[in-house]
Amino acid sequence: MPGILGAASRRRVAGGSSPLPESGRAPREKSHRVTSARAAGVVRAASAIHSGRRFRLLRHTPFAGVQRDVCCFLPKEHPLKTIALAVPFMIAASALADAGVTESTGQFQWGSAPVMTAVSAIGAPENARLDGYSFGDIDVTAGQSLLLSNWQFTNFATGQDFLDAFTYARLVVTIKSGGSTISQNTYDLARTGTSGSSVSWALVASAQGTNLAASLAAGDYSVEFSNTYNFTRMNGLSFSNQIANTAVSTATFSVVPAPGVAALLGLVRLGASRRRK
Repeated sequence: MPGILGAASRRRVAGGSSPLPESGRAPREKSHRVTSARAAGVVRAASAIHSGRRFRLLRHTPFAGVQRDVCCFLPKEHPLKTIALAVPFMIAASALADAGVTESTGQFQWGSAPVMTAVSAIGAPENARLDGYSFGDIDVTAGQSLLLSNWQFTNFATGQDFLDAFTYARLVVTIKSGGSTISQNTYDLARTGTSGSSVSWALVASAQGTNLAASLAAGDYSVEFSNTYNFTRMNGLSFSNQIANTAVSTATFSVVPAPGVAALLGLVRLGASRRRK
């Protein structure tokens, strides 16, 4: 990189100038290899020497394919040989539980006369708690369903943490029967507002009204809800992407009766009615 390293020039010594080496080029300062660090994204590092300091440009490609450039300066004599480096921007999954979350509330409709009911996993103390909640019986033969109408989520960041355009939030819903997982779906949450360092989220429109009891046979079920989200943490010139999750909240419901059983019962009743006639 001639523009950065400076144009090749003759060395001046007492009594005149020294000739160029046999290669015809001025000797350049030996560059060092920089090991690239990989995590959930891709980090590319390039280094050059400029004005007596070593300048490092780190290019990070996060989940959505959007690049961030983060620059930092290190002393020229800093040992940048092939050693493990502390990369200024690094994706780092963290076992953070409920960090910065002020509310996580589901809105549901179910039963014979469905009305919107809010049940909360975090915050909103006026609502029933989602963990241990029972939605009761869902009679699919009567056209009943268990609808996930919406999900309200609010989180914040303070101190060295911040939420930016790369921040996301998601809802994970897992339905189980006994110890077996029947289904697991992840739904995106969309930003609905920002207040200071807090961001509010809601279920994307395409996921609103999802019937959690759809296509389930008669039986008892548990449904687990949790959120996964991220935020950026700054420590001096270092940035790390912190991935966090809320604790799992488990509710229960039962499907009665199975569609096949209902059809069979209908045939039995029809046969009994004809025999009486």
